[in-house]
Amino acid sequence: MKIKERFNFNLNDISVYKNEIYGTAIIWIMLFHAIDILGLSYSKSFPSLSIIDNLIGYGNMGVEVFLLYSGICLYFSFQKSNDLFTFLKKRVVRLFLPVIFIETAYWVYICFLSPDADGWAAFFERELLLRFWLTGDQQIYFVSLIFVCYLFYPYIHSILFTASDNKKRTGLMCIVLMALAVFIAVLIMNGQSELYSRIEIALTRFPIFIFGCYLGKAVYERKALPKWSFWIVLIVAISQFLILDMGAIDGILKRYFYFIGGVSITMLIPMLLKIISCKPLNKFLGFMGNISLNLYLAHIMIIRVYRYTSWSEDCRLLHYLVILIISVILSFVIEIAVKKLRKLIL
Repeated sequence: MKIKERFNFNLNDISVYKNEIYGTAIIWIMLFHAIDILGLSYSKSFPSLSIIDNLIGYGNMGVEVFLLYSGICLYFSFQKSNDLFTFLKKRVVRLFLPVIFIETAYWVYICFLSPDADGWAAFFERELLLRFWLTGDQQIYFVSLIFVCYLFYPYIHSILFTASDNKKRTGLMCIVLMALAVFIAVLIMNGQSELYSRIEIALTRFPIFIFGCYLGKAVYERKALPKWSFWIVLIVAISQFLILDMGAIDGILKRYFYFIGGVSITMLIPMLLKIISCKPLNKFLGFMGNISLNLYLAHIMIIRVYRYTSWSEDCRLLHYLVILIISVILSFVIEIAVKKLRKLIL
């Protein structure tokens, strides 16, 4: 690819680099969990490299990338078939099979065999992805959140896109839906503070999913972008990190500020990959993206198991590297089984 062609961008690049975007997001999230869950530091021996911890420390923004892109992908899926039953069947199968394969054994132990076993009700709450919404258990809250997003998508699609194809109306309705999501979150925060504290990690992320649903049409139609768009996206992404690093924004505003990062980073990843044009890197990120859901489930489950062992008393980055390697192997094997089952079911 010629140098000039690498700077020719259109929104379809987001679709072309789908797995690479998912792969980058899941790697960022997994690296973040070493800091957030296990309290590790990537720059412990080298204080001058603390910027690494700062950048990885915002890895939970990878969830914004996932949600935005999920909204985009659902538009593509709906274009193939808008049959509601078929649409929901595919989403449910693709979501629940990895959950059942990866999490069930651990949940059996937690619910029936551990000293704090909480029984059948808690087991089914987990299997049906209700546990987070009922108790605030954040173990795999993203899966509970995306399942609700799948259920809402047909309604969001019908509100945003009509036969008249009025662009101004579509944009206005997107703003209205996002504003409504923010209003509901603020209402719960002020009226039901205990409930809000349990679910805010998901509740405040509905606007980015709605915007992804809106953006899906533009990506599908391959809207062209000016060459200077790369520099705008890059400046916005860097500025967002700098503002967050200053600690000037906190609470619910910080959570909504992640919206900017989710959009800019989702656009920046395919732009950078197109400019760099490194096939081995694309293949690696694509591989990770193809098993990203499995990786999300597997590495969290393995971290939970790890914390039951004596090794966790002397937690090290080397231990986490082993956790990640096991997660990748397990996710790859599970993906083979899941694909075969999906063919039989769908």
